[in-house]
Amino acid sequence: MNWTINKGLSANYITSIYFSDSINGTMTGIFGTILRTTNGGISYIGNEAHLVPDNFQLYQNYPNPFNPSTTIRFSLKRSAEIKILLSNILGEQVRVLTDKFTTAGDHEVTLNSADLSTGVYFCSLIANGSVSQTIKLLLIK
Repeated sequence: MNWTINKGLSANYITSIYFSDSINGTMTGIFGTILRTTNGGISYIGNEAHLVPDNFQLYQNYPNPFNPSTTIRFSLKRSAEIKILLSNILGEQVRVLTDKFTTAGDHEVTLNSADLSTGVYFCSLIANGSVSQTIKLLLIK
């Protein structure tokens, strides 16, 4: 009946909430986040799977919002097959920014938006075939 914002439940975004009755509920989110309550939400039982490897880091693009270009930085603690994909709000792949074996260290790619429409985009870092991180970008023309 009543909802309040409770910051700090999870470091990950919550994507689904389901209550089987007035006191038993489950919230799920990205990267394997599962939170469960048995008292209507007064407290919760956390079971966050930390699936984001600490070997890879995708940083927020700069500038954001951007026009006409933005820089996307990422770091690798070890060499890996890296793919960076740009998707639109519908989840459709718009562009592959890089797709190659990349050595350990700090790297960056530049996104030129000349042929893109204003809107929200998602940039995902895929390392060795698994999605490691995703960031949100805002293009304003």
